[in-house]
Amino acid sequence: MTSKYELPATIKADRYIVLLTMDPLDPKAGIDFVKQGTPEAGAVVYFGGITRNSFQGKTVRHLAYDCYVPMALRTLERIAKEALAGVMKNGNGSSSPGDGHGDDHTLSSPHESQVCKIYLAHRLGTVPVGEESVLVVVSTPHRQEGWAAAERALEHVKVAAEIWKNEVYEDGTGVWKGADGHACGCVSGGKGHHDKIVT
Repeated sequence: MTSKYELPATIKADRYIVLLTMDPLDPKAGIDFVKQGTPEAGAVVYFGGITRNSFQGKTVRHLAYDCYVPMALRTLERIAKEALAGVMKNGNGSSSPGDGHGDDHTLSSPHESQVCKIYLAHRLGTVPVGEESVLVVVSTPHRQEGWAAAERALEHVKVAAEIWKNEVYEDGTGVWKGADGHACGCVSGGKGHHDKIVT
């Protein structure tokens, strides 16, 4: 599905950037963006989600991500805007607990935002062990607000963004996981509903 759209795909505004790309992510680009023009910021918080080499006792070869680019990009933009406004809705579009996927996740309630700028980036395609698949970078006046805002934004990306992850193991098998991080039951290389979206 990603092959039908030109990448990298970016939405830029004065206070946020959201990015989907097949290329390795650049933490410095995010840090530089959130620092620029924010003299009121006393903290920059960076989170990089990297591919680790194991999951529940299995050796992980790499992760592979795919998505519906136009929808995922708009979802990332919505999350960035909500972080800046201090209102981060749950995955089902409501402000109440629950993520819209049938699970009882409580992400956050409305809060007073202290976010100066935010940078959200997600890598698509194959992400080797030790490389970033997602970046969340925020600037805030104080570190406490930065940590809270970055974690809140990350959880919303994991729950709401239309991005699918294929965890590929050393033995060649793998499991697809949806936007909520839960396995959907498909096995890599088998006949399943993800066959149509793998590039």
